Amino acid sequence: MTALRWLVAFVVLVLGGVAQAAPLDTVVEKGVLRIAVYRDFPPFSEQAGGRVEGVDVEVGRRIAEGLGVKPEFFVLTADESVADDLRNGVWKGSKMGGGVADLMLHVPYDREFASTQGEVHIFGTYFDEELVVVRRTAPATLGHLRGEKIAVETDSIGDLYLSYAFNGALREGLVHFTTYREMAAALFDGTADAMVGPRSQIEAVLGDRRASYAVVAPATPGLMKRTWTLGMAVREDSRDLAYAVEDVVARLKDDGTLQTIFAERGLTWLRPAGP
Repeated sequence: MTALRWLVAFVVLVLGGVAQAAPLDTVVEKGVLRIAVYRDFPPFSEQAGGRVEGVDVEVGRRIAEGLGVKPEFFVLTADESVADDLRNGVWKGSKMGGGVADLMLHVPYDREFASTQGEVHIFGTYFDEELVVVRRTAPATLGHLRGEKIAVETDSIGDLYLSYAFNGALREGLVHFTTYREMAAALFDGTADAMVGPRSQIEAVLGDRRASYAVVAPATPGLMKRTWTLGMAVREDSRDLAYAVEDVVARLKDDGTLQTIFAERGLTWLRPAGP
């Protein structure tokens, strides 16, 4: 390599490093924050009328507004694991193309998991999710579901837990569906006596029938986490962007904006237990 070619390569590396080390400046300069949200994931993000909408979309808009830029949404197809989604959405990109986002929403906030994801920084907790049971009358315990038909999403946390809880006593009553909308339809027409799943998705599909059903979060013996915290992710070298976003999210928590975003969709906002 000649001295001139070495100098050119060095300058490219330095400039590239500067750009990666100051992504907040890049976002502000572009005037656009590219935000990854999941495809077909109501009530958080789904296509409707040629646009994407939902809780995460609105949260993303408010974050961009707080940074003084415009939001641009990158709709991400879920892969086999969250680690795959982080790779495709934030730090490397999918083999199918499409680039990566500056910010990804709906990322599980778990310190042990985060420690295994060296390419990303997970932060910005904005709500807690919890496992609930829906029934005409509230069950005192999960044991009261014995002998009933229980709608669950296939391979979900509710499905896996109820398959093995109480030595498998509830397993024969499980009725499997691919969507929560299908589960709700089964509950409404009597095909199922109850359904189990994350509170937000359950409340969303109950819609205006919410008042006709008891939605409870019973004790779940043997389940390590009945509630889980959702946050956000950026590339590891984009921490300055993360700090700015975290400040915006803190304001959205404290001024009631997040609670309103959920409430407008008939959902209960649970303040995150994490930072």
